[in-house]
Amino acid sequence: MSKLTYQQKLDALAYRFYQGAEWKPKAGDFYTTSRADLELYQVVSVEDGVVRTRFTEGSDAIAVWPEDQFLTGGFGPKRVFVPEWVLDPEKYCSGHVASADDPKVCRHCDIHIDSLRPD
Repeated sequence: MSKLTYQQKLDALAYRFYQGAEWKPKAGDFYTTSRADLELYQVVSVEDGVVRTRFTEGSDAIAVWPEDQFLTGGFGPKRVFVPEWVLDPEKYCSGHVASADDPKVCRHCDIHIDSLRPD
């Protein structure tokens, strides 16, 4: 995955700011920012007091951040954890239900469900 969708960005922001979810970064976690963009970053490692991250689109460069300031200092408070259920909503869908706006799309996970209907 290289960029978020608008819905994924909204879900991640709601999880952080409305639901008040806290996050302790670990290797493999994804995050975005509170900016008006769809950029996605990944935590590569957290060790020896350092958090290493990478941008998921167009660069292999690794950024290095002090662990004790990763979420609190400077840019830190603007980081927004993107949970797995946001990135893979179909996997965590409680049951596909047609959307009122588009009956071919699940209202829970936005997956196209028309092909899942029995013949």
